[in-house]
Amino acid sequence: MSATYDLYLSKKLYAKRLEHQMKQQDVADSLGLSQQAYSNLERGETSFSDEVIEKICHTFGISIEEFMSFGNQVTITNSPQSNNYNTNSPYNDIALLQELKLQYTKQQDLYEKLLAEKDARLAQY
Repeated sequence: MSATYDLYLSKKLYAKRLEHQMKQQDVADSLGLSQQAYSNLERGETSFSDEVIEKICHTFGISIEEFMSFGNQVTITNSPQSNNYNTNSPYNDIALLQELKLQYTKQQDLYEKLLAEKDARLAQY
């Protein structure tokens, strides 16, 4: 994934944590990370691994597609600073959105290949 896409996912992760009124330590525990490692992830200082993405989706009860999809706004609700605080994503530039779409498509293709490989391996047993 690109650094820009990781930063976008970091904003989504932060928004989901606030939406579920969870502390960083709670989410870190759910992901099997230290609080510091989680904080780095939420600030966009660490890349998202496939395993962490799966755990995030499980923690918040969302699909991988929902978490990985992008738009031009990330909504943060139940923020301690302001209820229903909306932050417009800085990712409005058409070229940047095209890059994000390409990265998303690549990730989606990889995800589908991994699922097919998993199914093939399970069929062997």
